[in-house]
Amino acid sequence: MSTDPNTPIEETASAKEYLEGKKADYEEKIANKEEYWEAKSQKWRQEANSRYNASKSITDRIPFGQPILVGHHSERRHRKDIERSHNNMRKSISAQQKADYYGSKTVSTAIASDDPEAIQKLKDKLEQLQNNQEHMKLVNKLWRKAGKPHPKQDNMNPDNWEKFGQLLTENGINALEIKPYLSRDSLERSPYSYHLQLGTQEMKRIRKRISDLRQKLEQTLTEGNKETQYNGFTLVENFEVDRLQLIFDKKPNEEVRSILKSNSFRWSRYHGAWQRHLNHNSRYYAQQAISRFPEELF
Repeated sequence: MSTDPNTPIEETASAKEYLEGKKADYEEKIANKEEYWEAKSQKWRQEANSRYNASKSITDRIPFGQPILVGHHSERRHRKDIERSHNNMRKSISAQQKADYYGSKTVSTAIASDDPEAIQKLKDKLEQLQNNQEHMKLVNKLWRKAGKPHPKQDNMNPDNWEKFGQLLTENGINALEIKPYLSRDSLERSPYSYHLQLGTQEMKRIRKRISDLRQKLEQTLTEGNKETQYNGFTLVENFEVDRLQLIFDKKPNEEVRSILKSNSFRWSRYHGAWQRHLNHNSRYYAQQAISRFPEELF
């Protein structure tokens, strides 16, 4: 892809052009999601209001405190009205909960694999983590240099605390930042011992994600999406959106949909496909699902 083998795939001219072209589609996808959630929220809010008004209109016809007159000709109607009012109120509450759910949905701040800027965002996050690691290593080094002061240590030398605070100040570090990490049971544990371990694991995970995204990007530029035709549907390895997709000629029947759901495939209204993240597991479960499909798909 590049004359320089050391150049990352995302920095080559062809990759930059490809990723730039994807930005508009990705932004449109995000905008469509927000519009869809807003429309769903509005729909269920209207349903909630409608059900509430229906319930209220029924109870408004019953005088306040009016008991059911057992044996009277109005008993049956009275009981039916109460039942209808309760049913409408329950449906109103359920609809309002759905309206609140869709109204609270926002685009995730997580870095999506189909984001054209995903690799760069991950590289920025990795750099930030590396800086945090260096900062924590420096604090631990200063802590050891000051004699490992600890608030629970018996007969502790107060000079250690003074020295530690002085070292922190000299390096432009706020001592209040370190205080919560020193109130632990172990006297030999450095302030950021656990955080360094977690940071190392997180950097390892991000490096793997970057490597996987680079591999998929290179495969997209060199080979494009892979399509396998079946009778009635197409299996697509869509590297552009990082999804394995099953695209049917028309809506599959209930049995086929149940098989897809049991293999973690979900319907995407935006792509018009049953899909899940593209990886080795999704390839395996796609074949498992296909092997269970009945002869009649529709």
